[in-house]
Amino acid sequence: MTTDSGSGQQDPQREQRIEEALIQFLDLRERGEEVDLDRFLAGFAEELRSEIQARIGSSIETLAILAGAAEDDEVPTISGFRIEHVIGSGALGTVYRAQDEALDRAVAIKVLRRGTAQSRRDRILAEGRRVAALADRAIVTIHSLVEEGDCSAIVMELIEGHSIDRVAAALNGSQKAKLLTEVARALRVAHSQGIIHRDLKPQNVLVTPELDVRVLDFGLAISSDEEEERHKGLFEGTPLYASPEQVAGETLTPASDLFSFGSLMYQILTGEAPFNAATVNDIFNGITSLEPTFPRRIDGAIDTDLQAICLACLAKDPADRPSAREVHEDLRRYLGGDSIRLRPALYSDILKRNITRHGEDLQEWSQQGLISADEKDRLDLVYRRIIEEEDHWIADARSLTLKQIMLYAGAWIGVMATVLFAFYPFKQDPGELVRWLAPTSICLLLIGAGEFARRKGDRMASAVFLSSAVLALVPAMISLLRSFSWLAVVPPDVEQLFTGLTVDDVTNQQLLLATLVSMALSLFALGQLRMTAFAWTTTLLVAASYFSLLLVSDYLGWQNDGWKSVAFLPLALLLPFGLKLEQQGRVRWALPFHLLVLLVAVLSLDALAHVGGPLELIEPVDDRHLTFFAYAINGVLFIAMMWICERSKSLDLRRGARILEWIAPFHILGG
Repeated sequence: MTTDSGSGQQDPQREQRIEEALIQFLDLRERGEEVDLDRFLAGFAEELRSEIQARIGSSIETLAILAGAAEDDEVPTISGFRIEHVIGSGALGTVYRAQDEALDRAVAIKVLRRGTAQSRRDRILAEGRRVAALADRAIVTIHSLVEEGDCSAIVMELIEGHSIDRVAAALNGSQKAKLLTEVARALRVAHSQGIIHRDLKPQNVLVTPELDVRVLDFGLAISSDEEEERHKGLFEGTPLYASPEQVAGETLTPASDLFSFGSLMYQILTGEAPFNAATVNDIFNGITSLEPTFPRRIDGAIDTDLQAICLACLAKDPADRPSAREVHEDLRRYLGGDSIRLRPALYSDILKRNITRHGEDLQEWSQQGLISADEKDRLDLVYRRIIEEEDHWIADARSLTLKQIMLYAGAWIGVMATVLFAFYPFKQDPGELVRWLAPTSICLLLIGAGEFARRKGDRMASAVFLSSAVLALVPAMISLLRSFSWLAVVPPDVEQLFTGLTVDDVTNQQLLLATLVSMALSLFALGQLRMTAFAWTTTLLVAASYFSLLLVSDYLGWQNDGWKSVAFLPLALLLPFGLKLEQQGRVRWALPFHLLVLLVAVLSLDALAHVGGPLELIEPVDDRHLTFFAYAINGVLFIAMMWICERSKSLDLRRGARILEWIAPFHILGG
């Protein structure tokens, strides 16, 4: 982390004002007055408040330690336990090694200081009871609570080990990741029960000689509900590992623990805290205002995936941080050799900031003729893909594992299986029940697999399974309608698509209903799940539904080939929809709609040219010269379309212009 070189030097007058404020606050407390910290700080200049707040917090902690120092010399007496010696001491109390005389086992006993406020003492003991219910291998076990007179203590499992930062210094990246996975696991379990740790730091994570992890000292832990009622404004915790909202004295959430976890992970990976500085004020300034140095700049051997997980946790905005469950699952993916899912908000911020600046340079270079418009578009396309979040769609994934590829192949095999059950002429008929039940079951299995993957946080797998289910629904519905003879009545004089085939009992109406239902479901899934896979399935099903509608309108029986050729041109009305999506930043969603419009326009005009050109719309034409001339006219039309697209603000349309530029000459020469 970089800081201003002069940030560590204090103005003497500023320092004096801070000291006077601290003395004033402590005097008020000494006289027994209730002090509202927010009101107290409001009486001082805004630029001094954060430092005054930090000094007050540190002073209160120091006074608590000093007040209990004399008690440390006096070994407490607790019934049923033989106190052996002091293990450690902190602001809340002293930890002793002791022997449980009844069970003949070594334990650790944390004795709260006698000066601890009763409300805080009650809260700590209450949380001790809640933490005791967190039965997890990564959380220290609390055996019992003791209250004898003015002595309150927590009896817990004795951990023979060292702090995680000390142990991790001698480990490799994979071993460090295993330790961090256990810490994330502990937070996941605690957060699932509504408990926030609030003081996660290396000293509160012990590692045994067997490399087992124990998260301990939930002395500052508090439930999510109680946090809402807690008095705001007074900093509690350890400065180096505090979250921005903790520094500001705001209401804490589980996301605060994730920031502390990110700081802890940074320490484990690099050997130093992310926001270390000479003074508490500078530490707080770094936590709230500065971005951490990338871990790989400190140690190039750190894996990029571990760096990504760490920086994702260190997002300034709590909403940008992952949950403990997501971190735990991503660390497990890393250890299993799979691709991680987390992408730090910091990455996007840096890329957007620099790409925006470079984009302005590209615009200037293009205007001055240093690069062509086409070169600018190609660079814009690369930049747009970089700054977009990695999509939950196999075609756009930056990396895939063999396991993922096999899983996705299985999904598409499921789709093909539904098609076979619906249309394939088996030598031995499996029966009507199997004909509709098998594809329906496959659809339900794909939906179940997709929902399971979504709940497990694997959105890419979820997208593949759910989009496969949407496509499989078409043959599954056709099988169902066919088996029960629903919509089986064929209107007179309307040619059926499947006439003459082995499935000639499938009607156009059945196909239309199946595609419409699947299209509606795909569009709903696109809006709710916001996965690009459904943009592609929706586009495909829109085209299929429109074709089915034409079939119901006796498209196959139309006599005029010219009108048959241009019957699909109304699909070009999807262009404004695609442009709207692109304007909203949904460029991945817009792409399939733009491609469909381009494909429909080119194929419709070429089909019209093949049957004789526009004159065929009036009467049949049997003149090959007119056909060649129509192809040449299409070439000119494509050049005109290219000219319009090149001047569009839409990058997708400008990309389409390159396709038109490539095919136009062949049409002109062919004509």
